[in-house]
Amino acid sequence: MEQFSKVVLDIYGSAHECSLTEFDSQALGLMKRLVGFDSAAVLGIVYAPENGIKVQSIHLHNQPIEKLTERQHLKSEDGLGVMALRHKGRSIIADSQVDNRHKPDMLAYCRKFNVAHGLTLIDEGISKFNLDTISLWRARPKDAYDATDKKLSELIIPHLFKARAINQRIHLKHDEPQLQRISLLSGFDGSLQFADAPTIAVLAAEWGNWIPPILPALFMEALRRSSSRQYLGRTFNATCTVHDRFLFIQLTLHPRRNGLTQAETRVASLAAKGLSYKEIAREIGISPATVRNQLHSIYLKLGIANKAALAQSFSAEIRLLQAPVA
Repeated sequence: MEQFSKVVLDIYGSAHECSLTEFDSQALGLMKRLVGFDSAAVLGIVYAPENGIKVQSIHLHNQPIEKLTERQHLKSEDGLGVMALRHKGRSIIADSQVDNRHKPDMLAYCRKFNVAHGLTLIDEGISKFNLDTISLWRARPKDAYDATDKKLSELIIPHLFKARAINQRIHLKHDEPQLQRISLLSGFDGSLQFADAPTIAVLAAEWGNWIPPILPALFMEALRRSSSRQYLGRTFNATCTVHDRFLFIQLTLHPRRNGLTQAETRVASLAAKGLSYKEIAREIGISPATVRNQLHSIYLKLGIANKAALAQSFSAEIRLLQAPVA
């Protein structure tokens, strides 16, 4: 029990000491002192009876992203996930050879990704859209999960979920409502590390046929290719910075209707055409200093930095400003 208490304290300590990019690996490493595993996944899922389980975000440990993408194409049902969903808050263990003996596609899949034994727990707060599922995998057939592993995992995993939520609240600031900013963390392969329901809705509005948790290739290519690491979209603009093995992405939503004032809209339309401060001032009948101040406000609202970005995004912005509200 002393070791368990120390691990719990260390996990909560990590929530305050680790960055967003560090926490998952650190917390899983601490948990491994109590419940061993060779690979793991922390997932955010949403469940609806008509649609089943949908993965919205994922952090993989010692597994490639193909483990998720290839699973989506299998016909066989994930028995371990189904049982974990029926018994939320309890750890469900499985032997891949025994449980998949009548599922050749699932058996081949487990062999490909070195999964001999699995343990999955889905948190009871699934409807909150947080990262509420953990799957642990062991590679060797002789290393089966037992009753002790089950009991310890049911004690420690809820603490990991809570500590992870604390870590996100510390480092993710969904504030500045007047600018409508949202923060994301993604792997270089486009895998979302976490996402709540409002964030998923924002991303789905940009890409109508998008299926989480893998961000679209065109979006990732734009962030990698651009020297400014910028994406200018229909409903939001995005910039990113590199942190370790991850991309920290900031989304700035395009304002609707009341975002730009009438005066700002006129200035923005002229600036987007390439007019200078003096030319805009002469056209409208205001001072160049007023033009400069209004453009600064426009850049903040649209999440851009210069006239070149304004020219690329303003036509889409005008369409949004003029769109009827449903």
